[in-house]
Amino acid sequence: MSESVTKNLSDAVSENKPIEINIGEEDNETNKEEESNSQKKGRRKTTDVWLYVKRVKVKENGEEVEKYRCNNCPSLFSVPKQGTTSQIKRHVKFCTGLVGKGQKKNSFASASSITGTSAIEENYLKTISSGYNQNVVREIMAKMMMVHEYPFNMVEHTWFNILLKVLNPRYERISRNTMRSDVMKVYESLLLKGTYRISLTSDLWTSNQNIGYMSLTAHFVDSDWTLQKRIINFCQLEPPHTGVAISDAIIDCLITWEIEDKVSTITLDNASANDVAAKTIMNNFQVRDKLYFNGLIFHVRCCAHILNLVVQDGIHVIQDVIENIRCSVTYLKKSPSRMYKFGEIARQLSVPTSKGLALDVATRWNSTYVMLEHAFVYQKVFEQYATRDANYKWLPSENDWFKAAKDMAIEMRKKFDKYWEECDMLLAVAAVLDPRYKMKLINFCFPKIYCFAEAQINMQRVHRVLYTIFESYKVENASGENNRMNDISQLDKSDDLIGAKGSEGQAEFKIFLESTNAVEPLKSELEIYLEEQTTSLIDKFDALE
Repeated sequence: MSESVTKNLSDAVSENKPIEINIGEEDNETNKEEESNSQKKGRRKTTDVWLYVKRVKVKENGEEVEKYRCNNCPSLFSVPKQGTTSQIKRHVKFCTGLVGKGQKKNSFASASSITGTSAIEENYLKTISSGYNQNVVREIMAKMMMVHEYPFNMVEHTWFNILLKVLNPRYERISRNTMRSDVMKVYESLLLKGTYRISLTSDLWTSNQNIGYMSLTAHFVDSDWTLQKRIINFCQLEPPHTGVAISDAIIDCLITWEIEDKVSTITLDNASANDVAAKTIMNNFQVRDKLYFNGLIFHVRCCAHILNLVVQDGIHVIQDVIENIRCSVTYLKKSPSRMYKFGEIARQLSVPTSKGLALDVATRWNSTYVMLEHAFVYQKVFEQYATRDANYKWLPSENDWFKAAKDMAIEMRKKFDKYWEECDMLLAVAAVLDPRYKMKLINFCFPKIYCFAEAQINMQRVHRVLYTIFESYKVENASGENNRMNDISQLDKSDDLIGAKGSEGQAEFKIFLESTNAVEPLKSELEIYLEEQTTSLIDKFDALE
């Protein structure tokens, strides 16, 4: 940047005045030549933007210059040297003069391909009214802070406020404390608005500083039938982390958000303290008669944590084998010559080399699985390599390879059976409510998982849980329907009087219709659903669509 440009910029910022930058002579000549060529070609202005502006001459700093003036408001725009119209397009899109005339959005102004407007911007702009509104601006700023994680004191930055004042002089400056309050209001309004049922997930962990933390997340389906989740608490949990302490922290959070009467399930990992916490919370809800579905699906065990426990038990029994393989892979990968020799042996033994050797991350068991999977392919290659390299000392024995395959599987199966003995009702219910499976999947899988007697008992339990949930929703819906009918009956009283005056038979017929319509069907909706044919397995299914 030239010294003249730097000086102009510094002076303008310090004196808070418009910036004037003189371009070099060479650039000026180039622009003149391009403008001349454009005029010679005589190209027609094809964009619709020219319908909304006209070219005028105005006085600026004592000189007469050409500008574009909006036909619907006093706004002026510089004449672009390259013929670009982006600035004018943006203005036309939000021109208050056009809005005042009730004119619809113009095709060229609303097209995202031209303005670069995202779908979120388009959808949001449709919901706000025309004209300036300070409250709307504050709401948008609060959402901006939340989404982009800007600091609250950004609203106090000098040039940020200058920008907003230039965009609209009616903007009123706010403080960081006001912005913080606005953010909390927006967050609370968006969090659990209009929710009917909420499912919770929670987790605890300890930091490197031995500080215990707990997170609590709410999952729910909103009024638009979209699955949502919100972190409603992230707090420090003082030791000891007993089940009672965990349950107290969760209940306090639910009371704070006023959702203690909406919780249907809670998912926790399989620590013994969490079992106590789940029972304590369930007892609390039961005392207040807010334990939904008789608590049959209240406590859900985290499947990811169960899977992790299963794998860790398997890894534990072959830890020495894993360490040998890890050291072997590390030793070979440290030297290109060793890797070349290893590859040559693989080719001599006709062992495919496409997979290669993989080194794991000790704290990530999925990478350990990949390391073992690849190493098994090169079992014979490791043996041959050991005869050619006297420094290689980590060759797994024949028994080690067998142990890695068998003992690990046995331990993992033990852990898996331990948790699978307790039939997961929520997973079973979810499978039944999938029209591709219904009870047919349960009838197919349970005899394969359990012995005959246990399979029969668990299938009956699934039936009972299904009907319990169905009846619970049925009663609630009937209660809401009765309230609605009572409101309607109050409105219909005047109609009854009119009908009685006109015809006594009309009132009697109305009573007859109400009595016949109230007769329960022979089969419930759940029974009809279960008896219907399943849909094709290739069909995609989304319960929320």
